[in-house]
Amino acid sequence: MKKIWISLRTYLSSIIASDIQRLKHFSVSAVVFFVAYVMVYWCENNMPPSLKQELTTLAFLFTAACAFIWAMTMQICYIIAKTLK
Repeated sequence: MKKIWISLRTYLSSIIASDIQRLKHFSVSAVVFFVAYVMVYWCENNMPPSLKQELTTLAFLFTAACAFIWAMTMQICYIIAKTLK
């Protein structure tokens, strides 16, 4: 467990140091978030009410939530990087 935290911390430190890498991660996360959000809307309007619709919507909501959390993490890394520089 300790190795996971150390590797995650090292990875985030490298992202904080690289402006281009951080911007790429933020951009991709934002695109994934909005595509997942559109797919949730599509599922609600174009799929018949069923368990399949609910599970598909849940999968897209989970994807959108993960992308949103990662984009906000990149934004926090941006603030930290600007503070440290």
